[in-house]
Amino acid sequence: MKQSHDNIEFPANPFIVLADFLIAVLLLLMLAVLHQSISSNNVLKRLAIQELQNRIGKSTDPKQHSELEDDPVLVAALNNNDLLETQRDGDLQRFWINGERCFTDDDPWPLPAGGRNLIYHFSVVLARHQGPTSRPENGWYKYILVEGHADMTEGVPRQVAELSYARARDTELCMESARLDNVLVKAYSRQSLDRWQKYFSNQQLSHMTKAPNLHRNRRVEIVVVYSGDRAIESVSMKR
Repeated sequence: MKQSHDNIEFPANPFIVLADFLIAVLLLLMLAVLHQSISSNNVLKRLAIQELQNRIGKSTDPKQHSELEDDPVLVAALNNNDLLETQRDGDLQRFWINGERCFTDDDPWPLPAGGRNLIYHFSVVLARHQGPTSRPENGWYKYILVEGHADMTEGVPRQVAELSYARARDTELCMESARLDNVLVKAYSRQSLDRWQKYFSNQQLSHMTKAPNLHRNRRVEIVVVYSGDRAIESVSMKR
């Protein structure tokens, strides 16, 4: 009597099992190397951007020189707190321009001579590191934002929005006169504290709307956004 072998399960070929295992291990190793490479590249970008930020802003490295210190106008502005670096966050670096330097009650816009001179000299430093005329984005920066701010007491919301944009736009034109390419520079309005006043007490609002606090709201902020890839190239070329 013949016995059927149709239902008998034979063990898998051990060589096939081993090959599948080795392929899985190889894939895991490739993924690990890729992840490590991406992580290392991100670290390099952060370090390179930090070096560029030190060159443009207040250096956090005592061995590294800030280019702002080469210009007497900017040195005076830094000493008088007319120009402050207020934020670094990844590829972003924010600078605050004193409203009392740029805008007064008698001349809220356009920029008076003192403010224009400060912004012009600051822009000359920035312009050194943009790309060539044909490709300005091939320099240090992805773009440079110009934020115009106004105070809630300067008019109704529409007037405040128009005034804050006018301040940003006039600053943008001043920066472009220093040969910063208009492809990089973008002006926009941040309006005023008006839409935020529900978050403040009457005492806080009273303090904010008293001189000279008004002029701290009547200001321009310049936000420099760096390119990680260009930062690595620039740092590598310097070394």
